[in-house]
Amino acid sequence: NEAGHVRALLLKVARLPFRKEIILVNDGSTDGTAEAASGIHDTLVLSFPSRRGKPAAVAHGLRAAHGDIVLILDADGEYSAQAAAALMKAFRSGSGAVLGNRFARGRPAGMSFLNAAGNRLLNALFNALFQTDLQDLETGCKALRRRFAPAFLSALGVERGPCDSPALVSAVLGQGGAVSEIPIPYLARDPGEKKIRPVHGPALAASILLHAFRRRSKKAYHASSGSVAASLLSGLIVAAFWIGYHQAHFKGLGWGGALKTAQLGKNLARGEGYVTHKIRLSSLAARRDLPPPELDQPPLAALL
Repeated sequence: NEAGHVRALLLKVARLPFRKEIILVNDGSTDGTAEAASGIHDTLVLSFPSRRGKPAAVAHGLRAAHGDIVLILDADGEYSAQAAAALMKAFRSGSGAVLGNRFARGRPAGMSFLNAAGNRLLNALFNALFQTDLQDLETGCKALRRRFAPAFLSALGVERGPCDSPALVSAVLGQGGAVSEIPIPYLARDPGEKKIRPVHGPALAASILLHAFRRRSKKAYHASSGSVAASLLSGLIVAAFWIGYHQAHFKGLGWGGALKTAQLGKNLARGEGYVTHKIRLSSLAARRDLPPPELDQPPLAALL
């Protein structure tokens, strides 16, 4: 449901000075989001009849893309066409994937302290498990080379969280590719309009852990038992932080409720307390049905 933002963004993307195809994935919107793309640069509109989540939407668009580089851009008004152009230039360095970094100059204007802190905790968990140094894993502006698309699709096939970034980065790293970041402009939207809520924090942490252990099971990732234990503890602390913020934000407990997360984190570290959100990790089937890329297609696919 982004009809208020998507047309303006599509018009700007269509004017970017490079050859491209534009794919709009409509994830069960009911506000005319799909109709907003009418008449813009032969935009291909793919629609789900009901909401299936961002990983499914990204996978659907990725299968339809033919370009050498696939750009994934949230159409919620927080990311600009200029950010997309900057990512395209960054591929000259030879990276397998490029992430737009919202935190290169500190916390973005308009982003709450707790939102920024939650992002940093998730980054710390991912960096500990994958031995990376990323600042903005959960960015909504990213791109990858088409040759990594099969591995990305396989990772998306087991993704049960609300975001696609852990699957993308783990897939590129697992195939020996490099992941880089560049600063991008970012305009934070009103917290009440955001799709990712504090309650999604535990699911995001679980997603990172899932991709780490999935990578390890393929013998592409090796870690000592101590580092794994430390990473699991980090995941529990992330969950504690987000649950505490969820209570403070949605149950009217104010800052006092948020400050109690420190004690909750300690309790979880000692094995006390519990997390009420149960995430099923069974029956996860990888999907590998991506057709071979066509070499004579345009060099860019923009997924919005």
